[in-house]
Amino acid sequence: MESKVLQNNLLELIRRTSAELPDDVVRVIEKGWRREETGSNAKYALKVVLDNIKLPKKKSQPLCQDTGTIICYAELPAWLPQAKFERAFEAAVVQATEVGYLRQNSVDSLTGKNSGNNLGPGSPSFHCVVPCLRKLTATDAVRLSSPSMYHSNPAHWRVGGSTMNLPAETAFSEKAAGA
Repeated sequence: MESKVLQNNLLELIRRTSAELPDDVVRVIEKGWRREETGSNAKYALKVVLDNIKLPKKKSQPLCQDTGTIICYAELPAWLPQAKFERAFEAAVVQATEVGYLRQNSVDSLTGKNSGNNLGPGSPSFHCVVPCLRKLTATDAVRLSSPSMYHSNPAHWRVGGSTMNLPAETAFSEKAAGA
């Protein structure tokens, strides 16, 4: 897999996870808005929230002022070395910060310095698994999870020629990535 292709796919994943809420979360907020009494402060507040969900998606800007800690959970196929994946992800993080998909939030806890690019000790945080006891095929893919304890059905992102359709996973196949 070409590193630039992987990096571009990861950049798109970062853009979407920073700017878009999962559909199940939006549906719950919409349901709450519909239940509220017309003219109530609660209905107004939920409308503001719904409007603020649409704007970042449209403009590809972060939903939140604090875009949080960058944590990457990845299941890597045998054809993709972890070090190569991590380099591509870090490059995507730097690019995402430059174009405004991520805010400059990575601050060294000892020095107090902000790196300006979201890279630094422990940032991003990687949790990679390389499954070794499964049948490898031409469509084996990188699967990236975006777990969240705040909703029951985490985001499903299909980026860069996804080869599977599983909740909370994004897949890049070797074939789709031009390997």
